[in-house]
Amino acid sequence: MLSKTARTSSPLPRSSETSSDSHIAMTVALVIVDAVFVALLVASWFYMPGGLFLLVILGYGTMLMLHIPVTERVFNPYLID
Repeated sequence: MLSKTARTSSPLPRSSETSSDSHIAMTVALVIVDAVFVALLVASWFYMPGGLFLLVILGYGTMLMLHIPVTERVFNPYLID
């Protein structure tokens, strides 16, 4: 049985040691990108079903490509040089 006072070490720094910045703006940006993709899927489903396949194939990759710079900026303080 593990002791209640057992301590574990984490390779990541504590949030108080790095920065106390909130990343709510970046989170909102990612949610907006996802919402636009879902809105395009719904609009394509109703108005242009023939283009739905291309939107699913190409749109998902584009959405991920737009996520990368935002995610890199958020996780940059946690990277070890």
